[in-house]
Amino acid sequence: TNPKKPTKVFFSYSHDSPNHKDWVGSLADSLEETHGINVSLDAYDLAPGSNVTRFMDELSSADKIILVLTPTSP
Repeated sequence: TNPKKPTKVFFSYSHDSPNHKDWVGSLADSLEETHGINVSLDAYDLAPGSNVTRFMDELSSADKIILVLTPTSP
């Protein structure tokens, strides 16, 4: 039998503050470590000079998209 493919999740979030970005990172870490979810997050996958378009292509292969907004999100 083939093991079940892990769910792939793309995170989109507001960059309102360092605390908010840290909170999103903690949530993503928890999903990966506790639930085995494959997380696509800019903080993990997008280094300075990286191809942003290629990173955004991850959106089309995601099983789920998580939007994390704050009251001050544009």
